[in-house]
Amino acid sequence: MKIKPLRPDYGKRAFAGIAVVGMLGCSMMAGCSIPSGPDEKSCMTYSRQDFGYQADLDGDGCFTRAELLMARSLIPVSMDSGSNCRVLRGAWQDAYSGDTLYSSDSVEIDHLVPLKEAFTSGADRWPSERKRIFANTDSLDQLVVARASTNHSKGSRDIGAWQPESKQAKIRYALSWARIKVAWELTADAKELGALKAILGETHVVLPLEAEEPPCP
Repeated sequence: MKIKPLRPDYGKRAFAGIAVVGMLGCSMMAGCSIPSGPDEKSCMTYSRQDFGYQADLDGDGCFTRAELLMARSLIPVSMDSGSNCRVLRGAWQDAYSGDTLYSSDSVEIDHLVPLKEAFTSGADRWPSERKRIFANTDSLDQLVVARASTNHSKGSRDIGAWQPESKQAKIRYALSWARIKVAWELTADAKELGALKAILGETHVVLPLEAEEPPCP
């Protein structure tokens, strides 16, 4: 199946984050081994702060949002001269609609697999540093630029409850969702897997391990 990218360099990222290859437990290559999970899961109370989003991983004084906005803009960005690393304007392609947005006020950085969803599917057991890297590193398109209103509409819902509207966007979203979950050893519930199979059809994509996800508060 051929998937048309949003732009010629889609998937090639300039964002400088911490390399996570050594920390990921599984790749998408053939023969990938997925560890089996427990029959029943429980979790602690979810807190977004535990993931340390908006960190300065490379120590250059700019946090994750600014790093991504500078890296993903199709044109040179305009910066706020009175604020360190605050991006004002640029040109960003919304990952879900393909629209080009020009004001930083209209865009947000979306975690493709929401942090709360990750928490309920295995990240509740991660150490703090692994959570921080997951939340701030642009690995496998986990961080995308999206229209703010779309990001708010999506919230922390999984792919079984929220998907982009267009067919091509759905396919890209499902491929990234599956790859992120497998690479980070996160599970998926039955509804999630059903949505992935419905979107991707008979493609040779490794899907996450199925497990019931607890209703974490």
